[in-house]
Amino acid sequence: MTRRLHMPPVLRLLPVLAAICLLLASGACRRAPRTVAPTGWLATSEPFDSLSRMLDLGFSGDMADDSLRIVCRWFDSAARRSADPMQLSRAAYWRGRMARREGRDSAERAEMRLALAGPATPETDYLRRKIEWLDENPHDYDRMQWYDFLTADVEYYLRRHDDVMLYGRYIDLFNLMRDVGYSGQTEKYLAMADSCAARISGYRPLRGSRINRALLLYGMGRREEAETLLLSLRQDPEVTANPDVPPLLDYNLYRLSGDTARLHSAYVALSRTGQNPYNLYAEVLLHMAVEALDRNQPARCDSLLEESRRRGAGRREISDDYLLLLHTEARLQDTLGDYRRAARGYARYAEAADSVRRALEDNELLNRETLQYMEGVERRHIEHSRRMERMIWIAATGCLLLVALAIWLTVRIRRALRQRRASQREIRESERQRMALQIVTDRRGETLSDTRRQLEQMRRTADVTADDVARLLEILKRGELSEAQFASFREMVEKIRPEFVANLRNRCPRLGESALRVACYTYIGLDTKEIAQVMNVRPESVKQARWRLRKALSLPPEVDLREALSEFDRGTPSS
Repeated sequence: MTRRLHMPPVLRLLPVLAAICLLLASGACRRAPRTVAPTGWLATSEPFDSLSRMLDLGFSGDMADDSLRIVCRWFDSAARRSADPMQLSRAAYWRGRMARREGRDSAERAEMRLALAGPATPETDYLRRKIEWLDENPHDYDRMQWYDFLTADVEYYLRRHDDVMLYGRYIDLFNLMRDVGYSGQTEKYLAMADSCAARISGYRPLRGSRINRALLLYGMGRREEAETLLLSLRQDPEVTANPDVPPLLDYNLYRLSGDTARLHSAYVALSRTGQNPYNLYAEVLLHMAVEALDRNQPARCDSLLEESRRRGAGRREISDDYLLLLHTEARLQDTLGDYRRAARGYARYAEAADSVRRALEDNELLNRETLQYMEGVERRHIEHSRRMERMIWIAATGCLLLVALAIWLTVRIRRALRQRRASQREIRESERQRMALQIVTDRRGETLSDTRRQLEQMRRTADVTADDVARLLEILKRGELSEAQFASFREMVEKIRPEFVANLRNRCPRLGESALRVACYTYIGLDTKEIAQVMNVRPESVKQARWRLRKALSLPPEVDLREALSEFDRGTPSS
């Protein structure tokens, strides 16, 4: 029979409580939603997951417009068939992105309103953030507000494992840190953007990120690294397959190395297509005008300047391009001999340069203030992280101590239970030995006493008759344990071990009185010879009775009969 170890409920709960404490301390109880990597769209079913990934990477990368239109139509058809509000909202969002790419502003606004007009879904907040990001303007914030906004956005997209949006947010933080002169953080956010780009490229090549990296390196003053990267991209046929990319690469190579052949290549490509990707054409025209003036081609310079203004050059008055435009116009008038207009042009240029200088000085003061704020935020973040690490360490240590205490208490309880069972076994064994000694002693004491008296009487008379012999035999016969005496003995067994006889009867209801006597004598520890003497039978008869008892109990040969009978005083024995 096997016995189950019963532990106190408190001890059984200790490991569970320790695990819960550890989870709470490590923040593991906050589960991030399952999203379509490397985007932040919730994973639902096919084909929506695959199409969402394809569209998000396509709009963020360099997928051609025709391919994007086709995939948008696929998604829209699947969403209409499913009639799922979440997928219908996504479909409206993708249609709005396509309208924005095609320059249809009114259609874009209508589709974005439709995307948010449906019933609320688990994705509504994410969708709203994506739509707001499209019209986001950093100039609506001061530097500190912009920094706080970006860091909050990073935390949100980290929870959704959205590498596409994180890449853009890290680039924004990189630019902010570079502008305020926070060089250490600048390198950090560039590395984090590179990590996101590497994860994104595992699903679809994001070649635009490599171009961005080259421009970022140039902005950091690492000109040679930027030029090497741009040259490798210019020679990659997969990158240049998109007609909008080569002019961008050529123009930036011109800015890095001053190679006018690159500038002419960008100008020819943009003039041939008539497109203005990345608002690049106005800047190219402006620099072409400067080069024409350097070559003493004032007429060509004038036409290029006019076209550059028409394309949007100089709209931002606090910029290098605006100063270059004013300076080139003044130089042109000077070359044409119109000195009055040239003087006015130089005066406007000087006034604009002073405005830019003052703006830069003001910006420098703002940058210092922003830098101090960012450094303070960074220090507080580091201190908070250290506090959290200490709390996690304390919580983990406490959990380990709780687990160790639970194990120690469990070991102690098991040891106490083993000792108690051993003590109980010893008590039962001593009781069996006492009962066996009592029955043998009582029987032999009474027999010896009667026999001694009879022999004393026979010795005094010195005359042994047949009646004396018969009387002596009667005394010896009375030494045997009678049925009444056995019943008294069984009452003693039942009084000391009340479960034994009842369990034995329940297990073997057809067990005879003789077999029950053999079982009781075996239980208290009498061997075959002693049982034969007590029952006044031959040992072979006892062996036969023991064999029948084993058969009734269905015991295999290797199981000891006394150990099997001992199980009947511990409750209901196992079958």
